[in-house]
Amino acid sequence: MLKTPFGDIIVSVDDTKTEYTAAAVPLDHRCDKLNGRYFICLKLENDGKPHTITCRINW
Repeated sequence: MLKTPFGDIIVSVDDTKTEYTAAAVPLDHRCDKLNGRYFICLKLENDGKPHTITCRINW
């Protein structure tokens, strides 16, 4: 789980909290005022149905 000064990052699929993997991404000239940047990866199986993925800060 990613932790920020504002709270933990929570990811949900169809309103159900889900586990995720976060990998650090290098900063570049476009993001010079950030302390960090991350790629969030979810494991989902294609069932052909529409889904809603949300990412929120739990503070």
